[in-house]
Amino acid sequence: SSWTSDRPVTFAQGNGSTADLVIQAGAQVVHTRQVDVADGEDSAAAIVVADSGSRYEAVYPTLGSRGAATLHVLDGGVFQAEEVFTAVEAGASFDARVAGVGSQLIVADDQDFAEFTLGDYGIAAMTVASGGYVEAGTLRLAGGAGSSSLQVQDDSSLVQSRELEIGQMGIGSLRITAGGQVESGVARAGRFAAGEGDINVEQPG
Repeated sequence: SSWTSDRPVTFAQGNGSTADLVIQAGAQVVHTRQVDVADGEDSAAAIVVADSGSRYEAVYPTLGSRGAATLHVLDGGVFQAEEVFTAVEAGASFDARVAGVGSQLIVADDQDFAEFTLGDYGIAAMTVASGGYVEAGTLRLAGGAGSSSLQVQDDSSLVQSRELEIGQMGIGSLRITAGGQVESGVARAGRFAAGEGDINVEQPG
């Protein structure tokens, strides 16, 4: 089963509205234009990509423009984009979980400059666990004056980025625990004035 669209797609556009998208059992969804998730004030929208073979390609998604967005990539599901912004405005939020062997969140383009902003002026959190995998050209925690946290835990869980920024203008937190791994090129913590980058690497046992 599949759903494709070459026009803008919005989930939870109205103030206080709700919407859910569940992709499972090998289904495919491809959106080649802008995707806005939880666009309205006080809105809430959730995306779930679950099971091996299930895939969501959203080229330019914004997850949590003004509302609360969640993204769960589980049990071998794949979420792929070329640029991702999350928790954009103050009061917006984003919560993500990438868990299970084969589960992937990939932000990539042909030039290897694809940006994944985990939290701009809102509040964002992401957990990578149980063998989940995240890849981004640039992974930015707290790009604006918001707060952002990333936890990478469990053996075989991996986050890779060409460039890693933790607390560019806001408060960014990275925790690596229980055998989780992060691999990066250039890395910056607390880049600009008022930026704060906190990193905690814990050895199992």
